[in-house]
Amino acid sequence: MPGLSILAAVLAQPGAAPGAPPFANGDAADGGEGAGNAEFLPPALTLASVTPSFGAAKPGGNWRAATHAAPQASAAASLAPMLQVADDPQPSQVSQTSPPSVADQPNQSAGPHAPPVLAVATSPPPLASLSAMRDASIDDPLPAPAFGRAKNVFEGDFFILAAGAMVGPNFEGSKQTVAIPAAAVAGRLFGIGISPRAAGIALNFVPSKPGAKVSFSLGPVIRYRSNRSGTIKDPVVASLGKLRGVLESGFNLGLTVRKVFNRHDQLSAGVDLRWDILGRGGGGVVAPSVSYLTPLSRAQVVGLLVSAEVGNKRFADYNYSVSPAGSAASGLPVYSARSGLKSVSAGIFTARDLDGNLLNGGFAVAVGAIYSRLKGSAAESPITQLRGKRSQWMVGGGLAYVI
Repeated sequence: MPGLSILAAVLAQPGAAPGAPPFANGDAADGGEGAGNAEFLPPALTLASVTPSFGAAKPGGNWRAATHAAPQASAAASLAPMLQVADDPQPSQVSQTSPPSVADQPNQSAGPHAPPVLAVATSPPPLASLSAMRDASIDDPLPAPAFGRAKNVFEGDFFILAAGAMVGPNFEGSKQTVAIPAAAVAGRLFGIGISPRAAGIALNFVPSKPGAKVSFSLGPVIRYRSNRSGTIKDPVVASLGKLRGVLESGFNLGLTVRKVFNRHDQLSAGVDLRWDILGRGGGGVVAPSVSYLTPLSRAQVVGLLVSAEVGNKRFADYNYSVSPAGSAASGLPVYSARSGLKSVSAGIFTARDLDGNLLNGGFAVAVGAIYSRLKGSAAESPITQLRGKRSQWMVGGGLAYVI
């Protein structure tokens, strides 16, 4: 099935070098504290709950209160020239940007000497102001602890453990769904980056230069492909017999660019090259991907992922061909699969720290979803075309702990 672990499949950025989140220590490239830890955390944790609140509480008040007060003060200054006296209740004397209200009508009970009425034109803050307020929230100094310096768990080595559950297809191309437990790990140990994969991990041995806008990743990757190796719900497909699980290994390489659309985001592109190392006939796979990650506040991040898988002839034949013996047992027509594009996928995910500060570690929650569309032989095989469907969905959620 596509991705034993939704935590890994949705949250991983195969091209990104693991490290600190994009908003760690504010603008590290500008020489701030922690500039030597400018790597970003790929969304290895980003299956998190979406919440309407925006920002984290800080000493002396909260972010939302500050952002409500600041626009009001600036709006009053910028709108001062737009105030006009409306003692003459003629339509031409009233601001056309404000809808008529009771205050625009003459005050009959107050007599002829009633005080003038002010008509104020108001408008929401521009997008640039919202972006500036978000950056200000993220860049605010960490809350001072009772003893020592403010904690940033992503300075140096760190480790992330995530566990949860997912709902997805019974096997690649199935129209039946199953719910299974899921888990993933990520982090940086002894300077080596760790990124999750679906039922596997990838390592990065290329150090990131402090403050660099562009960084590279290169290292080994391994994952377990369980397609049709477990209980198969469809009795016709089950009559073809189970496949043996395949352990795929190889290497990954990638590129990460920071500060693409704002001072805290990142865009990553990478590719995995994997092949069956157990000799079970699973063949080889090339899996490119592109992902984007940006914080909404110090408490929450959101990301997008687009990926694909291309399989060679042995991979396609192992997973999607129907042999004459299989045809006789199942009633499905004989089919010989070919190499080529197997699937394209797109995912969205978000994560939120439970105490409102991703930088101090602890617990975070996450949710995510991936849509995959089977292509080529994976879609044309009788297993999919006659018994399953090309469109595949996976959704899941989990709890993560950062140390």
